[in-house]
Formats: sequence, C-alpha cells, structure tokens
Amino acid sequence: MSECVRWIKLSGVLRWIATLLLGLAVGCGSGVRERVIPVKQETPITQVKNLLQGYVAGEPVGSEIIGFPSLRDAVVAENPAVGGILAEGLTRIEKVFWQPRRVAKISEEILAEVDAAADE
Repeated sequence: MSECVRWIKLSGVLRWIATLLLGLAVGCGSGVRERVIPVKQETPITQVKNLLQGYVAGEPVGSEIIGFPSLRDAVVAENPAVGGILAEGLTRIEKVFWQPRRVAKISEEILAEVDAAADE
C-alpha cells in the first residue's frame, strides 16, 4: 500500500514537471507584438457635453458627481464664456442629482445655451 501511495505522489510530481516543460516549450516560442494605439484626448468641455447628453438620454447621475468641482474648474480655464455656462449647469445638477427628469431638463437647457454661445 505504501508503494502505491509513493507511486501516486511521484506521478503527481512528474505530471507537474511535464506540464511545466510543455508550457515553457509552447509559451516561449511566440513573440510579443508591439503597436501604438492612438488615444483621443477629450477636452473638459467635450467631457461635460458628453455627460449632459447622457443625462438627456436618461442616464442617471452616478459617481462622476464627485469630479464635478475639478471639471468645473477645467472648463472655465479652457473657455471662460462656455465654461461659465457649463460650470453653472453642473452646480444646478448637483442640487437635484437624485431627480432624473429634472437633471435631463437642466442638461437640455445647458446644451442649448452652449450651442447658442458657440454660434456667437
């Protein structure tokens, strides 16, 4: 009986070693393909517009509300006129973020104001 147990333990070790060797032989033969993936940078104003369009479409305000203060600062720094409209809108949304219909309405108003300001 003890010889049988030793054989099972030994065969387990041999299987482990064989698996390791097979993995090394197969896995090490392929090279790594490197490539450059271009990443499109969004401006702060574009980020806010995308958020607002999502709210208009019915998406709820989520954890992104935590980043509103820094986003407000960034949009004002990028373009004071349009950034001011967006910053004011984010502040209005913060006050009613738990009411999706009001958030959608405010978002629509803000986007219309931004479009009007961009046309001027």
